[in-house]
Amino acid sequence: MRKIFVALCFLGLLAVVLSDNAERGLCPNNCSSHGTCSGVTCTCNNGYVGIDCSIPSKNVTAGDTESQRLPDHTWAYYVLNVPAGSASVDFKLHQTSNGDCDLFVKYGSYPTRISYDKYDISRDADFDIEFEAPNSGLYYAGVYGFYSCQFQLKFEVQSGQSCPGNCNGHGTCNAGKCVCNSPYQGDDCSQSTITATVDQVYTASVAEENWVWFKFDAKADPSVNRVLATQFVVNQTSSGDCDMYISFGKEPSLWDFDYRDASFRADFSITIGEPKVGEYYIGIYGYEPTSFNFKIHQLAPTCPNQCSLHGTCRSNVCSCDANFVGSECETMTTVLPYDKAQKGFAGDNNWNYYHITPSTSDNIVVEIVQTSPDADCDLYIRAGSAPTRFDFDLRDISYDANFNVTIENPQLQTWYIGVYGYFGCAYNITVAVERSSCPNACSRHGTCSKAGRCDCDAGFAGDDCGSPLFHLSNGIPRQTNITLNQWQYYKFEVPSVPSSLTVEVAEFNSTGLLWVYVNQGAPPTLSDFDYIDSSHESHFHTIYFKTHGDSEDVNFYIGVYGSPYVPVGANNAVDYGVIAYSPPI
Repeated sequence: MRKIFVALCFLGLLAVVLSDNAERGLCPNNCSSHGTCSGVTCTCNNGYVGIDCSIPSKNVTAGDTESQRLPDHTWAYYVLNVPAGSASVDFKLHQTSNGDCDLFVKYGSYPTRISYDKYDISRDADFDIEFEAPNSGLYYAGVYGFYSCQFQLKFEVQSGQSCPGNCNGHGTCNAGKCVCNSPYQGDDCSQSTITATVDQVYTASVAEENWVWFKFDAKADPSVNRVLATQFVVNQTSSGDCDMYISFGKEPSLWDFDYRDASFRADFSITIGEPKVGEYYIGIYGYEPTSFNFKIHQLAPTCPNQCSLHGTCRSNVCSCDANFVGSECETMTTVLPYDKAQKGFAGDNNWNYYHITPSTSDNIVVEIVQTSPDADCDLYIRAGSAPTRFDFDLRDISYDANFNVTIENPQLQTWYIGVYGYFGCAYNITVAVERSSCPNACSRHGTCSKAGRCDCDAGFAGDDCGSPLFHLSNGIPRQTNITLNQWQYYKFEVPSVPSSLTVEVAEFNSTGLLWVYVNQGAPPTLSDFDYIDSSHESHFHTIYFKTHGDSEDVNFYIGVYGSPYVPVGANNAVDYGVIAYSPPI
């Protein structure tokens, strides 16, 4: 697939223009001379669709081949009636000129570039979209001229009652639908859930963007009356790359999981220090095709998580030091004192928790010094409640051995600190009041004020001036990429008259990995913003609102953030495009 900016520039701007016309009491484009105008609504003649009746639409039948030339950023639609009981329907596009045609197909209604069932936006001259065991009724195919192109589109319908993939030999076909044999599942019986037992090695392969599933029934060991610490181990046996996701009680997904390892290591594991009693579901996801061995191993009875170095182990049970509680002595009950190092240990996927209650508006610096080799602690901070890997106000998830996070203007509230063991680590944690310190010394892109805040140089933004700040021109897109926990900032000036602002961000090769923020007057942060789109179900992110003109600051700042769902590593940068549009009203 090509890397393109598919942020709905044309459709988004068209919608705004049409809205302007509607407020003036006019039909869009006077219905393009292909319909009649009633108030502000077009009633299109047969053969045309769209809010301005500008898009041709033609009914076709199986076996037809249609040819047409499309100018830049225009559509042609075709409607195909698929009979009940059909085995498949195939839309085959052949491009007969230079340019770039894209194909979108949807059952039951006209597709758009954000609403479709299947699509192909590659630069290939020949491609097709196929539906196996399709629904009966109307399928709508839309050809979009990304660049002016000429094409032929053929429509094929195969009769019969075949099933997707012929059920892959793991089920029977009944009226076009697979009835899968145990333990297989899915529309084509290609997925199986293997019940795994301790220390049994399972050999498997996983295709790109596919899953292999395991299930593990975690039971309490009678000698300690709890589930033993459990390791889930993957050893890749070929080139490629797979990731591991684990959830308790349900199958995980790329967006919903309890534990994850999405690194590029060939051999990796996830350790759960104190598992729950019940079923764990393990999904091995093929980032690239690969083969692997999978094993579950339980550690000998001992105290979990080394009692977090906050207690002693007695008969495999933690006896916590004063001021610490929890089965792993992981939570400090008293306020973490200033300027005094507190030791701790956070095993793989385990947490230690602390809290502070500042009585100052001066900056608070929380520092971690890791004291064990080949380890990796992450730091999460949240106001009012304990942080998680997905709910936090501040964090540092770098691989640095020593690092700190600054809480600016903490005010009179409780801040909760979570130390997370990405790879099990021993550490010292210290909190200190720094009346003149600034985060990361303003990254050498700003000056530190007496209040401990960074005044960023032109072209930079963020709490530590570490993120570049770009200017967006009206309706002109920009393209770049971003990694985990990284910001990219943009400044946009709206008209000094009543208007609106539309911000659209499109992920090119991913879905739902980016969060988009808009703030008036200053760059947004994870906790300070006016508008947000953090949907993980679409590769398009849209924010729209009206502005009021002279009575407000006309400068708006857009922040694009690499969310916690972005895989770790510089090679996993997310490619995207951003556009902002603000017309006079």
